[in-house]
Amino acid sequence: MQAALQEILGLRAPVRLDVLFTTLDEAFPDGPDSHSSSRILSGLAKKRASDLALDVLSWHDKRKYEVNCYHYSAVINACAKTSSWTQALQLFGAMERNSLESNTVAISAAMSACEKGGEWEKALVLFGAMAEHKVEFDTVVFNAAISASKTGNKWERAVHLVGMLVKNRVACNKVTFSAAISACEKGGKWEKALQLFSVLPQSKM
Repeated sequence: MQAALQEILGLRAPVRLDVLFTTLDEAFPDGPDSHSSSRILSGLAKKRASDLALDVLSWHDKRKYEVNCYHYSAVINACAKTSSWTQALQLFGAMERNSLESNTVAISAAMSACEKGGEWEKALVLFGAMAEHKVEFDTVVFNAAISASKTGNKWERAVHLVGMLVKNRVACNKVTFSAAISACEKGGKWEKALQLFSVLPQSKM
């Protein structure tokens, strides 16, 4: 599997689909197992190779190989690392059309892609749809929503999210702390920043 990943990464850009598909066919003549697919897609995400990750996912579709929520999550994560919010949202929609259950990795990565791409409002819409998707609220998702609020200069929203985080007894971390306080600072609300400074450490930061 590692050899296949290195071979994919070694293809000369721009990578032709037929060359990539042939490389994958030769690496997995009987088709990849779910674990191998996940590791390759996650490896491409780590290398910020979102275009290659999208093409590998396309290969799975063309060859009728199994694709699950973890594969989609890995590719959405790759898109987040390159601020490719349009592709991230398209993939998130494809998960729904294919009746694949969303998970926190997929939704937080899609939110991150939107925020980094300047579409912070779309990130907050995704956060609001979490109940509909039955995705459990966790630290990563809250952090993505608070970061989007900071980007959109919505300090009130950031403070509200911190309140939700504390109320739901979700652990916070340095990212939570930094994003929430920065949102208040951007809005000129130093007193709110100081209040958060005193509240967040009590929430097991």
